[in-house]
Amino acid sequence: MTGTPVENHLGELWSLFEFLNPGMLGRSTAFRAISKDISAESENVGMLRRALAPFLLRRTKEQVLTELPEKTSRRSTAT
Repeated sequence: MTGTPVENHLGELWSLFEFLNPGMLGRSTAFRAISKDISAESENVGMLRRALAPFLLRRTKEQVLTELPEKTSRRSTAT
């Protein structure tokens, strides 16, 4: 499994969890129906967040890689 799964839509999230823990998020058709009503205020968001919380961990670069220097940008000079 990857350390940084990226989903383009919730169907891909369902697919990952179906592989890891079959049946956890229900059938794909039921999940698809629920995921159509996903907005910040939706009850479905809270339900999904609670179900996935034990499996997802979000840490920032500042929390994990404190020994790295700050990001610097440099313009390239094309010739």
